Amino acid sequence: MTPAPVALRARQRGARASGLPSCLLALSLAFAASARAEEPSAPPAYAPGEGQPSVVRETGEVSITATRGERNLLDVPANVTVLDAEDIARSGAANVPELLRREAGLFVTNTTTNPEGYGVEARGFQNGGGNGCRTLVLIDGRRANEPDTGCPDWTFIPLANVERIEIVRGPGSAMYGDNAIGGVISITTRQPGSDGATRASLGARAGSYDSGAVDGALSTSFGALGVGLSGNYGESDGFRVRSDYEERNAQLDLRYDLGDLGNVGLITRYGSNERARPGAIFVDYGTRDGEQASDDISDGVDRERSVAASVAVNLPAEISLRATPHYRRSRSISESVFDPGTLFEFPFHFDDEQESAGVDLQVSRDFDMLGTTLRLIGGGEYRQEEYDSVSRSDFGTTANAAERDLWGLFLQAELTLADDWLFSGGVRYDDSNLEGRLSAPFSECGNSTRCDFEDHEWSPRAALTWRFAEPGALYVSYSEGFRFPNLNEAFGAFGFAPALRPEHSKGFEIGAKWHAERVRAGIGFYQMQVEDEIFFDPLATNPLPGGFDGINTNVEEVRHRGVELSSSYQALEWLELYAAYTFDDVEVRKDSRIAFEGEQLPITPKHRGNVGVRATLPLGFEASVDARYVGERRLVNDVVRPADFLPSYAAYDARVGWSGEIAEQVTLMLEVVGRNLTNRHYAEWGGWNGGFTDVGYFPSPERNFSAGARITFER
Repeated sequence: MTPAPVALRARQRGARASGLPSCLLALSLAFAASARAEEPSAPPAYAPGEGQPSVVRETGEVSITATRGERNLLDVPANVTVLDAEDIARSGAANVPELLRREAGLFVTNTTTNPEGYGVEARGFQNGGGNGCRTLVLIDGRRANEPDTGCPDWTFIPLANVERIEIVRGPGSAMYGDNAIGGVISITTRQPGSDGATRASLGARAGSYDSGAVDGALSTSFGALGVGLSGNYGESDGFRVRSDYEERNAQLDLRYDLGDLGNVGLITRYGSNERARPGAIFVDYGTRDGEQASDDISDGVDRERSVAASVAVNLPAEISLRATPHYRRSRSISESVFDPGTLFEFPFHFDDEQESAGVDLQVSRDFDMLGTTLRLIGGGEYRQEEYDSVSRSDFGTTANAAERDLWGLFLQAELTLADDWLFSGGVRYDDSNLEGRLSAPFSECGNSTRCDFEDHEWSPRAALTWRFAEPGALYVSYSEGFRFPNLNEAFGAFGFAPALRPEHSKGFEIGAKWHAERVRAGIGFYQMQVEDEIFFDPLATNPLPGGFDGINTNVEEVRHRGVELSSSYQALEWLELYAAYTFDDVEVRKDSRIAFEGEQLPITPKHRGNVGVRATLPLGFEASVDARYVGERRLVNDVVRPADFLPSYAAYDARVGWSGEIAEQVTLMLEVVGRNLTNRHYAEWGGWNGGFTDVGYFPSPERNFSAGARITFER
């Protein structure tokens, strides 16, 4: 779980950004952003008949998540990035959020300087108050967003076990429903095959702050049955005082090949972490001691267990069926002491348990009709979530619980209009039945200890793609998205607001892509109107007896607009240049609190980006340098008071690696990574402390290094 920022000692609170530059700085970077190594060609999901028009062409990259079926990336009407195993290995990243930092449209923050403090959001949905996440994260088809916060716990997604990541920016609710209002990140883990091969790997990493990690994986097959086992262990003292961290993860994969009929699989996971959260420091930013921690003390343990099955079957009449039943259970226990050693010292004990179970089902079929190709994809989802929260302190015990039943139905169509035109559209309906059980009766619930709310949302979409050249495409799309309030927002101990309305967005996007042999570039322009965006108001009165002021509320209308630009250029056979630029503008357009109107929401910067160079050197060596810039951004919780902005910063990273075959079928990879090489003092996150005047900061790591090795065997 992501920790609380500055919002009055509550649990995590979310954050966002701001305005369109007059001359679109993005265009000056057009041929310098986000390089992608090409993947091996994958076959199209269907083969049209002889002479029939089709926009499914050969490509080095295929999108699966954006349309729920295989499509050439150039045919997808969205800003999509695919990171394959080679991209991951060459990145030098220690975890998934660190890998995602360089991607256009995503904003990554960390409040603890250990892996437990990451947040990842898209398209300006990062307003800082602890009000959930708007980017859906899927792991092998199972949603990883937790019922209480709506956010994933990135510590349970070890990078060493990741094979592929697909990033789809923009509302994905028409496909995936809740949580996908900002985008979808789909993660595929390494899975065993049924080809008779045995694969094994062992990796280790050590670095600054007494950090270290080790991971291993083994997969083999017994006839049609593939078996894989992987695990990792990591620990770190963290850059800041009281940011110690320790994690363990394990995964077992079983996959059975049914031949032409399809395949079935089962994945079980276990993860745990023990962590300390250093909290915000309330000192002058320019004179702070970066390693310093808050006076408050916070420690905790998180554990997660999950199991998910996968069924992919080819039925008669050329119908494809895919199903993903899943179950997940987690528990988070934490102890916090506020103002220790003072007259006002008081401890808190939190014990949160949550369960989720459900199934995602889809069927698809391709039709040849009147010289065109029609693909229909339909299906549904059912999910049940439960959340129990107990908070104990000297003021007493508060016990709240909530459960929710969600179901959704969707239908999508893709139609080849002409040889170079593809139309796609569809709609989804989602229903949420939320019931909260409280420790005391409240007027908002009819003076009862039970609150019941039912919400439903329609999410239509329509898009048109034009393949104007073999390596190029233009697209335009309209889509609507939504997010139901998560269980912690509605009934959590610090977030009691049962009358919250779902967020709903309406947005347009236009974009262009060019995927040639040496030049790859993409640019997207988007604008969304978000109604009832959920925002933590630090001055609002909390109805909980003895609760701190500040609750999540709805903002009537917020405009999100921006530009996402990425490109790469293979200047020489051994030299690659790449860059990315993002502009996000998030402005309150209408609200009953007049002071909010015209103001920017925290904490996403208007401008951010990166440039880099990667060189393939003789004798198996490789080197890369990456420069990352993040502009100034408004503080968390700070909308109407005179704003103190977090300063802009630039950080420079470098990697040197070597790989080679040291024996038959045995490969060794070595690397050294340096981060923030200029030793820049900066903070990714900071905020205003509710009704007080203090501004707190969460300092980011200064210059640090790591070295790693990986040996792989395949037979």
